[in-house]
Amino acid sequence: LDIGKHLEAGLSGSLGLAAPAGGLLLTLTSSDPSSVFLSTSRTVVGSGCITLQVTAGSASIPTFYVQSLTDTGTVTITTTAPGYATDTSSVTLFPSGFWLNAGNFTRDVFAANVSIQLRSTRLNPATLTRLQDQEVRGGFSVNVDLTNSDPTVGTLVLNPVVFNGGVSVAANTAFDPVSAGATTIALVQPTGFDVPSNVPISIVATVTAPSINIGNVTVGKDLQAGTSISLSNAPPTPVDVTVTIADSSVALISTSRTAVGSSSITFSGVSTTFVGTIYVQGLALGSTQITVQAAAYNDDTGAVTVDPSGFWLNAGNFTRDVFAANVNIQLRSTRLNPATLTRLQDQEIRGGLSVNVDLTNSDPTVGTLTVNPVVFNGGVSVAANTAFDPLSGGATTIALVQPTGFEVPTNVPSSVVATVTAPNINIGNVTIGKDLQAGTSISLSNAPPTPVDVTVTIADSSVALISTSRTAVGSNSITFSGVSTTFVGTIYVQGLALGSTQITVQAAAYNDDTGDVTVDPSGFWLNAGNFTRDIFAANVSVQLRSTRLNPATLTRLQDQELRGGLSVNVDLTNSDPAVGTLTVNPVVFNGGVSVAANTAFDPVSAGATTIALVQPTGFEVPANVPSSVVATVIAPSINIGNVTIGKDLQTSTFISLSNAPPTPVDVTVTIAASSVALISTSRTAVGSSSVTFSGVSSTSVGTIYVQGLAIGSTQITVQAAAYNDGTGDVTVDPSGFWLNAADFTRDVAAANTNIQLRSTRLNPITLNRLQDQEVRGGFSVNVDLTNSNPTVGTLTVNPVVFNGGVSVAANTAFDPLSAGATTIALVQPTDFEVPANVPISIVATVTGP
Repeated sequence: LDIGKHLEAGLSGSLGLAAPAGGLLLTLTSSDPSSVFLSTSRTVVGSGCITLQVTAGSASIPTFYVQSLTDTGTVTITTTAPGYATDTSSVTLFPSGFWLNAGNFTRDVFAANVSIQLRSTRLNPATLTRLQDQEVRGGFSVNVDLTNSDPTVGTLVLNPVVFNGGVSVAANTAFDPVSAGATTIALVQPTGFDVPSNVPISIVATVTAPSINIGNVTVGKDLQAGTSISLSNAPPTPVDVTVTIADSSVALISTSRTAVGSSSITFSGVSTTFVGTIYVQGLALGSTQITVQAAAYNDDTGAVTVDPSGFWLNAGNFTRDVFAANVNIQLRSTRLNPATLTRLQDQEIRGGLSVNVDLTNSDPTVGTLTVNPVVFNGGVSVAANTAFDPLSGGATTIALVQPTGFEVPTNVPSSVVATVTAPNINIGNVTIGKDLQAGTSISLSNAPPTPVDVTVTIADSSVALISTSRTAVGSNSITFSGVSTTFVGTIYVQGLALGSTQITVQAAAYNDDTGDVTVDPSGFWLNAGNFTRDIFAANVSVQLRSTRLNPATLTRLQDQELRGGLSVNVDLTNSDPAVGTLTVNPVVFNGGVSVAANTAFDPVSAGATTIALVQPTGFEVPANVPSSVVATVIAPSINIGNVTIGKDLQTSTFISLSNAPPTPVDVTVTIAASSVALISTSRTAVGSSSVTFSGVSSTSVGTIYVQGLAIGSTQITVQAAAYNDGTGDVTVDPSGFWLNAADFTRDVAAANTNIQLRSTRLNPITLNRLQDQEVRGGFSVNVDLTNSNPTVGTLTVNPVVFNGGVSVAANTAFDPLSAGATTIALVQPTDFEVPANVPISIVATVTGP
């Protein structure tokens, strides 16, 4: 272990064998108590011998502290314990000293105190270089003095610095900056300690004054610009900051934006880095300097340059109509380039000064200025405004007159041209058919400030008239009185004769507008196509339309209504009134009502008729749209389907009408060959060759049952007054019965087993089952079943009876009697065939209990 003089270091160790039960007492002895002490405490002075207790089962020797009393030599520490071999440790003693764990530094006056750390260290005995920092030995205290070459620059908050034994390798003081300058802080080695050769024992502390910040300012003559002042560091206590301008004939300074400045101002009690804003006011072209001062701060200066200034129009040439809102015109004050007088930066008039800027107006009849002169009050804004109020059509030049002491900017407007136009009236061109009319709207480009009368005139009233009413005869001139919005109204232009003319619209203070009127030929056409309806169908609407025609080809161009005040009868011819009649004829077109008028075709009887439109006098036949249509009337149909049935069986079919009759009708159904089949309205009754459904009033007639009598075919005919007959083919196929059951096994005690028989229609070639159908109404068939061994079981019903119109199925049941097997076989009745693909016999097996 290596230790510096009057320093200490901790030491520990271990046992080769853990301490026995009851623990182990170690004795440690210094071979030279005059040079080395031993201590169990870090902060207590030691002695030549100490004892340490090791707890039972532990092999660790507790830490103890070796304290050096001198700076040379070697001392042995001997450790003994009962039952353990003695051990020794060697301690080498070194010189020691103190050093500054800090470097040179710079702080300003208001900076926080700067910590300076001192450290105790073991030194190389040959070179005195620092080897290892070690704390002062326990029970020993050392005062370390520091020298301060210039206490006016700053002071040490703690001096001497006390190192108390066993506390730390370091102790601290702090440097408190007081005023600008530099001082050397040097450590004085206490008696018995040496000066380390390779670490600082002195440092230089430099204290600077904080700075004040103000920028350079360029301002126009009689203008002002604001600039801010700040401190690099906030003062620990409030300070007064004084601002002075060197030449008050060139510029003044003010803390108020609107007040006249002075040569000096003071900001009192400044406690933050922000001092405030000053306004630099230019008085005369040239330059000067602003100086800012505060106790404990370095002064700062800012250059002030005063340039020429002038006013300009922040506006361009404009055009407005008479009724437009006033047009704002903005004037702005600006700093100018002293060489070129070009605009550099807009700045407001200096505080306490008011400048009147005159504007000239070359033609006040065109419009007036609402404010003139325009007043710029110091410290308010870089801009002031007037407005141009349009009065009448024309152009005028608004020019700015520079006030005395101001220059004319060379690159921004000093004048603008205001052009005032009369607003427009808007009406479009109109093309109409002869004796027809079309509406067109009239509008103003701007609403009038007060109501105006708008007059509309047509040049040639023999070609066309105008009207504000859709249904009234027009005239050559109309007036809309008291118009107050942009919408004037709608006029209806009425064509009287082929040709052209012009409409003129006029209103006070507005430009006139004109619209061309062209009158083309016109005619009527049928907005319908050929159609087919049955007798009982609803009436068919037939629409007629009035239209404007191409004057060269007479093709339809645009449907337009008949002109107001005129009524035209349009006749229709009907080539065969027996087929149907027209509900309205002639069709009347009343002026201003619609482009369309209607009649209707009422079907009467089957046939075809042509409905043709006869052009009234003065109208032309359109070349590309219908003037006639063909109406075809047909009788409605009766619907019945084809029927296929088995001999002595029956099936149903439904009869319907394509249209319900307007009044109830009787519907008769007849079968051609009653030897092949009969028909019936009852499911269970024998049919006949003819049945009648009386008073049918809907499309639903009813259901009939077709009953097969003999193999072959025939036809059903259905008839009703005013309807086309309906027919349906009837085919009668072979028929038979089959067992809807399979072989089964039951024990003697089981319940009876149901056996179902079914009647069916058969394929006439293969006799395969096609469709189960019930026995025909009014007919009854007994179907016998054979039982090959009645001792095995009996049939509860035999023969099985099929009653006509009841069901396709009838049932019997097998009652088991004794063990064994028996075959149940169906015997086809006379005139019935044996089906080829379904069971007609089954085996019933009965087992004993």
